[in-house]
Amino acid sequence: MVKAENNIRDWPGKINRTKIRTGIGLLCCLLVMAVQAHADVSTRDMQVVARAISFLESAHSGEVYLGIIFDPANNRSLQQAAELTDMLSGGFQSGSVTLTPISVPITDLNPGEADLYFLTEFTDVKSTDLPERHLPCVTVDLEQVMNGTCVMGIRTVPKVEIVVNRNTAEITGTYFASVFRMMIREID
Repeated sequence: MVKAENNIRDWPGKINRTKIRTGIGLLCCLLVMAVQAHADVSTRDMQVVARAISFLESAHSGEVYLGIIFDPANNRSLQQAAELTDMLSGGFQSGSVTLTPISVPITDLNPGEADLYFLTEFTDVKSTDLPERHLPCVTVDLEQVMNGTCVMGIRTVPKVEIVVNRNTAEITGTYFASVFRMMIREID
């Protein structure tokens, strides 16, 4: 009886184990990056949001009501809003700011309900809805900043990146101190 062997050294073309390991490593990196593109909002993200709020020209300190905008028709948006509300429940303090969450369905947006709004990922909103209502918002979904829906986008992995849409900031009356503007990337 002939025994078939699955030894990599006997394969045609003699595939190199190092090349296979490198290929698997690259595939794993791509998968991690894809997951991080829509990662959960982290404690570090919220610390950056709180610190950024303190750089507003109309500086906030103490309790800041953060309206968490979500789409009740989208389970992933609903889940992210619930996780964020849990994280911030009881007040989330960073520096001189304490973030207090308010859940806001996208269908019930009202100006003045919160000091600042956080747009969850997976929330389908027209790019003009929030700015036209003069509702400043922040998000971890940088695409929403690029298209003018939100004023500020935060990314903390692999390094802290803050992107501010200059046009949307002007429409919503959101102005940052000069020292903060040197630490961010502004887009039009």
